[in-house]
Amino acid sequence: MMTHPAIEDRMAYVTSWIEDHKDGTPPTLKLNPVEFERILTRLMVEYNDTTTELGRLEQILQREPGNILARYRYGLVLARSNRIPEAVIQLKEVLARNAFNPYMLRDSARCIFSAASLIRP
Repeated sequence: MMTHPAIEDRMAYVTSWIEDHKDGTPPTLKLNPVEFERILTRLMVEYNDTTTELGRLEQILQREPGNILARYRYGLVLARSNRIPEAVIQLKEVLARNAFNPYMLRDSARCIFSAASLIRP
């Protein structure tokens, strides 16, 4: 930081800004829960251990069979585990309930396409 020009001026500005905004209302975070769940799904599917994740999602689906997001995640984890036929079944059920979600549609199409290419001689 000391090699950066005008560091004292910048630190003074930050200090001044903090003093000026002490009594103001704190900033509110504008979170989009749908976007968060989409990113969380991608991370869970790509980086979690598939065996552990399958067990966890199976428990969730036993408790909440209508949970579309859990079924979607389950289908994607099945596909990652090379259990394509089972994944297709799960993802078709997701599409039957939520056909216009572009991310679910894209991932389901990829899985179904993979299943079709496996069947061809």
